[in-house]
Amino acid sequence: MRSATEDMVGNDAWRLYQHFIGSVSPDCKYRRTNVEFTVGGEVFRYVGQHVITKGFTSILPWLAVSEKNLPQFTKGERINIAKVELYEMMVYYIDYWSNFYVLTPVIDASILKLA
Repeated sequence: MRSATEDMVGNDAWRLYQHFIGSVSPDCKYRRTNVEFTVGGEVFRYVGQHVITKGFTSILPWLAVSEKNLPQFTKGERINIAKVELYEMMVYYIDYWSNFYVLTPVIDASILKLA
């Protein structure tokens, strides 16, 4: 048996074929690592993900888990901070997009549906 191509079966049938093959494929397995550390009394958290087996995501790549690799840490390990950066930005309020103008059409549509 050979696998089909999109040209052989057409666009809609190809999507159905992909989903069927994905549904009978093995599970995607990945390891999730949570890291929490404290610097100067502030708590920071980061989550890493490492794919062990791609499984069905090799057939359906838009469902793939993104890799977020972390260095190896041990609990209680002390790490030197090499660099600290502070970014400061100003947020500007655009007055002509006030809540009144944004929410008025939504409220009007809701009232019409209730009537």
